Amino acid sequence: MPKHQGQTSGALDGSGVFLVLAIYVLSLSLLAQCLWHFKDRLAAEHPSLKLVLQRFCKLANCQVQALRVLDAVVIDSAALEPSRAPEHAATGALMQGQAEPQTEFQLQVTLRNTAPTQVATSWLELTLTDAQGQVLARKVFNPAVWGAPRVMVPAQVWEGRFNLKLPPNQVPLAGYRLLAFYP
Repeated sequence: MPKHQGQTSGALDGSGVFLVLAIYVLSLSLLAQCLWHFKDRLAAEHPSLKLVLQRFCKLANCQVQALRVLDAVVIDSAALEPSRAPEHAATGALMQGQAEPQTEFQLQVTLRNTAPTQVATSWLELTLTDAQGQVLARKVFNPAVWGAPRVMVPAQVWEGRFNLKLPPNQVPLAGYRLLAFYP
């Protein structure tokens, strides 16, 4: 029985093979892109995948890092207080009748991870302001430098203290803002 025009055999011709290969390659590319984009979240939510993701990153020249969820790390409390000066220095200033502006402070902060997974510890930005809310000084605190853990596990609380020495300023310090962020 001769083949009629419009009937095809079960075999793929050249364009069909190309189409199947293109779909296969594009699907693998999409999977690789999803792994690249969601690698940190996958590693945090499915720790059993971490080794596979690290092997993928060796091939893709990337790195699996702790998940960064800004809303997860909250500042539970913060206080900025003048450092206590040695008594002899304070007495000497009082005897001469001169009040020196406070230049040494201590920042106390408590961070808490509210996420159900481990997340990277956020950085902190301290902004000192005058009575009108104008910025007098800013300082950024890197968690690696201030002794905080690199990663906070669920419900972990971390408390830190920082000693700050500021240059003498003619405008008195009236307030501060403390923000958590990821660079």
